[in-house]
Amino acid sequence: MRKFWVVFLFSLLLVGCSASGKPSNVSDEIWNGGKQYTIYINKIVEEKGEADDNFNDTLLSFLSSKSESEMSSKEREIVNNLRFLNLNFLKVRIAQLSGGDTKESLKEYNKYYDKMEKIYGKSNLVASNLDEDFIKKSLVTQVTKKTANDEGIKEAYMSEQNLSLTANEVSYNMPNNLDKPFFIEGEVKLCNYYNYGFTNEKDLFCGQLTPTNGNYSDSWYLYFHRESFDPLYQKLINGGTSEVMVTAIIPSRAYQSGQGNMARVKHIQFK
Repeated sequence: MRKFWVVFLFSLLLVGCSASGKPSNVSDEIWNGGKQYTIYINKIVEEKGEADDNFNDTLLSFLSSKSESEMSSKEREIVNNLRFLNLNFLKVRIAQLSGGDTKESLKEYNKYYDKMEKIYGKSNLVASNLDEDFIKKSLVTQVTKKTANDEGIKEAYMSEQNLSLTANEVSYNMPNNLDKPFFIEGEVKLCNYYNYGFTNEKDLFCGQLTPTNGNYSDSWYLYFHRESFDPLYQKLINGGTSEVMVTAIIPSRAYQSGQGNMARVKHIQFK
C-alpha cells in the first residue's frame, strides 16, 4: 500500500510540472517571461544600475498580454506578483537615485521577490540565468510596436485635420509655406519669448516645443490663444510640460524674412 501512494504522488508531480519545473497550467510565455523579468529587475536592484528606457513599457505590455479571465490561477499569481515587484522596484530606484532611505521600499520589494522565489526556486533566479537575448528581443519588439502605434496616431491626426505639410518641410521652405497649416508634435513647455508679429501677450501665450525625435535646436516657438488653449496653459504654468500634436500656421502678416521657427497654433491634441 505504501508503495502505491509513493507511485501515485510521484505521478501527480509529473503531471503538474514540466521537466523545467513549470506547472502544467502555466503557458511557456508567462513562465519564461516572469522568470526573466524578475532576474533582470533584481540584477538592477542589486547592482544599483539603470533599466533600459523602454523596459517599463515592455513589462507592462507583457503583464497585459493575456486577460485575467484567460489566465489560470497560477498565471495570475505570477503576473500579479511581478506587477507589484516592478512597482516596488521603481520605488527602490527613486530612493536610490535621490539618495533617500531605501529601507521601507526594499522591504516591500523583497516581500514580492520572495514570492517569486517560491514559485521559481531560488537557484533559478540567480543573475547567471538571465537570458540577455530574450530581454533585448522584448525591448526591440516594444519599440517597434510603439513606433508603429505613434505613426498610426500621427497619420490619423493629420488626416482628421486635413494636413499634408510637416514642420520639417515648412522650416526649410518657410517663405513658400506661409498661411498653410502644418503638423508638428513633441514636448511643449511655457516660455516668455515674443518676437516679430507675435507680441500680443494679452491674448497669446508662448510655448517652446521640442519635436519628437528632435532636439533643442529644432524647437519651435508656438503662440497659443489664451482663452482657447487655457487647459494647456494650466498644465504648463507651474513649470510642467505636455506631449501634444499640433496644427500650426505661419501668418504672412506676421512673417519677417529670416525669422526662426515661430508659428500660430490653430489646434492641439494631447498625446
